[in-house]
Amino acid sequence: EVGREGDGACSCIGRGVSAKREKAKKEDAWRETKFLTVLAAVVGLVCMPAASLLLKKHFLVFIADHLSAEPQRLTILAYWAGVVILVLGTYPPKNSTLPRTVVRKGYHLVALLLFAPAQLLQPETMRLSYAIAMALFVTLELFRAARIGPISAILRRGMAKVVDERDTGVLVLTHIYLLLGCALPSWLIQGGPLKSGLRPLLPFAGILVVGVGDTAAAIVGTYWGKTRWSRVKPGGSEAVPGGRTVEGTVAGVVATFLACIGVLFLASPGDKVLGVLLSPAGLALLGACGAMCLLEAFTDQIDNLVLPIWFFSLLVAAGRA
Repeated sequence: EVGREGDGACSCIGRGVSAKREKAKKEDAWRETKFLTVLAAVVGLVCMPAASLLLKKHFLVFIADHLSAEPQRLTILAYWAGVVILVLGTYPPKNSTLPRTVVRKGYHLVALLLFAPAQLLQPETMRLSYAIAMALFVTLELFRAARIGPISAILRRGMAKVVDERDTGVLVLTHIYLLLGCALPSWLIQGGPLKSGLRPLLPFAGILVVGVGDTAAAIVGTYWGKTRWSRVKPGGSEAVPGGRTVEGTVAGVVATFLACIGVLFLASPGDKVLGVLLSPAGLALLGACGAMCLLEAFTDQIDNLVLPIWFFSLLVAAGRA
């Protein structure tokens, strides 16, 4: 009889747990329905009509017309798809012992591979793609943060490999800042000649910072850095060793300067580039690279966003030298 009472108690507990699970599932389903309904309403009733009004044609028609206007744009789309599929399938390597900082900078190199060719060959397509990618990133982050469907779990597993102490809140924004840092210089430069002086570098400012300078500084500093920059903490009076290294900063300066020279040769006639490099503008360009990397070494701000705007401003000033 005692056994039957025990079985009955266990059965009641089991039914209670099952009822709670069913209730939780229903609440999750209702929450997901509300989220998707609001998202669909915002996109379908606000974003799409507003974009279509500004473009003077339906947004999707505009994109189709833009892509079909030049075959090279479709080639770039195919190239992007190939790079993304390759990266998703192979990076980061399984059972990798790479430091998290190096893994994060690997995605910066991916950004360089994706954005630099398109910015050079099809700048208008790149500007449009930045906007679409930004909307997609924000939407996916909302899915992840709100725990909507299986896509949320996939995103959480992927982000867990690269987040650091700055991504401790509800939203993980580092990747969005990276994209925005690359996009802003390209968005700011529209119209006007880009073939003279240092102007060809302006739309590449974010790509050069994120994909080249910051990445080179982090990798060299991680593996070969010995001498750390000293800094005074807020409220303190004595300088203490910081997190960045002198070797990493020097590597960042050299890599960024060489990458700038490469972009200039690709975007402008070679004789004009040599003339620019041998003029005061060439020395100003080296100074801009140095100032950008020094800020990277000492700032506690969101470097993926701050450094591209800082470097863009420095390039504008250097171009007037």
